[in-house]
Amino acid sequence: MVKSYSEIAYHVIHGVRDITEAYEKEDYEPKRYTVCTSRDDKGDFSGRLTEYLKQTDFNANLCFYLCGNNEMIYDAK
Repeated sequence: MVKSYSEIAYHVIHGVRDITEAYEKEDYEPKRYTVCTSRDDKGDFSGRLTEYLKQTDFNANLCFYLCGNNEMIYDAK
């Protein structure tokens, strides 16, 4: 989506088990990409993506595009 609409303001929050799963990380500007690692401490956030969401204050007018495991999406809601 980001590659198709390069003019949009975006921030990718990528949840993975360990940093080796953070594929295509280099395709995004570092300030627009946060990796959450649940099984190592090498990401920007050590823990599940859903925990990162709970601990982060977001602007109420933001839109989110969720992609991934159904359970993660349910937990994120």
